[in-house]
Amino acid sequence: MGLLRIYSQSFNSLYYYTPYGAVVLSYAGKAASKVMEHHRLIILLVNVLSITTSNSPSLNDWSCGLTADDKARLYRLLDGKCSKYRAPVNFCCSLHMDCYKLQLGQRNCDSKLCLCVQKYSENNDSCAPAIVRSCKDARMYGASTYEGILKVAGGNVTKTPGIALKGESARLFREVFEECNDTTLSIKTCALNFNICVKKERSSVCRKYLSECITCGAKLQNSSTCEVALEKLRSSLGKPEDSAWSGSQKLMIWMTFAEILLTIILTGLAIVVPIRRKPQRMVSP
Repeated sequence: MGLLRIYSQSFNSLYYYTPYGAVVLSYAGKAASKVMEHHRLIILLVNVLSITTSNSPSLNDWSCGLTADDKARLYRLLDGKCSKYRAPVNFCCSLHMDCYKLQLGQRNCDSKLCLCVQKYSENNDSCAPAIVRSCKDARMYGASTYEGILKVAGGNVTKTPGIALKGESARLFREVFEECNDTTLSIKTCALNFNICVKKERSSVCRKYLSECITCGAKLQNSSTCEVALEKLRSSLGKPEDSAWSGSQKLMIWMTFAEILLTIILTGLAIVVPIRRKPQRMVSP
């Protein structure tokens, strides 16, 4: 995505949207029309804003809940300040569904779900009741789902999820997805959480998370071919990258802020040296 400039007449502002942030140039309120008429800009404020990005999975990618209505209800419970728990809790629920799919015992799977979500309910921020709700629902209503898990929509993921990896790591991730095909829901959730992570954290931090996350899911399958593929991916994710930013990302950043800087400089010159108009000749009657 390149640089997009939008002049908002209603707010008298010029918005620069970039893949990494947005810059707002605000103009004098009532004087804006007069300023634009004289072809010069008066910048009152230059404010760097961060782009709002999605820090939680969408409802379509939500794994908590045994029916569509349950999913929507549990998703809404983790709203507002509690939405920060959606990504980790969603992974707990994905593991739970994969555990059901592998028929590892309903009581065993439910206990693992409750232990998984419990560690996120220990913070004193009033989100605990919403976090542990999925655990309580599974214990009360999980029997029918456990028996008919293969018919549950979304429980079996067949398409390799998109993930912000490249080169060897991307290829090995696809290999893990193919070989660990009984735990594809939790692997998909790991990929979703990794994509969220790289928007706000260093790449090395997110790669370590992805390695640990996929290991939790893949080990449920207890397959030798899955284990081999997993170890290859873990080894690749453990290798240091050349840079936290790719070359194309660096180029985009420099181009974006170079244009913004040029705009600010030219605007400053316009303030100091307003454009002169040619004097109009008086026509005698």
